[in-house]
Amino acid sequence: FVFRQNVAWKRCKACYALYTYMEYSFGNLFAASIYDKNTKTHKYGVLNILNKEVVPFNETYSDVKFENGLILYRVGGFWGAFTLYGKLICEPKYSHIKPLTEHLIKVGIDYSIGWNSSSETYWGLINIDGEELLTIDRYNAKYTICDRLFNRFIEYYDDGGRIGYMDVTGCEILKPI
Repeated sequence: FVFRQNVAWKRCKACYALYTYMEYSFGNLFAASIYDKNTKTHKYGVLNILNKEVVPFNETYSDVKFENGLILYRVGGFWGAFTLYGKLICEPKYSHIKPLTEHLIKVGIDYSIGWNSSSETYWGLINIDGEELLTIDRYNAKYTICDRLFNRFIEYYDDGGRIGYMDVTGCEILKPI
C-alpha cells in the first residue's frame, strides 16, 4: 500500500493488516476492502484518517471508488453515490455514473434493444441531493449529454449529432447548429 502522507500511514498502521485493499483519496479518505473468512466474501467501504467508517462496509458493494469529489459504489452492475461525508446521494440504480462537478452528476441507464442483446444508453442529470434535473426518458430521448461543462452549461449532441448547450434544468441555451 502506498500512502502519500505520513500521518495517514501512522493512523492506519494498526489496521494495515485488516484490509486487503486500500486506496487513498484527497480529503484523507480511504476506500478499503475487508475479507471475511467466514463468508469468504469481500466487504467494501470508506474510512477516514481516524479509522472511522464514512461509508459502512457492506458485502453487497462490488466496487468503491473516488471521482470528482464523490464516492461511487457499485452493487451488481449498477452504480450509486455518496458525498465525501457519507451522505447518500443515490441508490445503485444507474448503469453509468459520471460526476461532472461536485454538485452535478451525469447518470445513464442501458436498455436492451432487440433480440441480439445489444443495448443503448439513455442519459440524465442528478444533483448532489439526488434530485433528477434531467430525467432519463428512453421513449423521448432527444440528446446525449457530453462529459463537459462550460460555465455551468452542459454540452450535448442531438439525434443528428449536432452540438448544442443547455443549462442544468434542460433549458436549451444554444440550439444545435
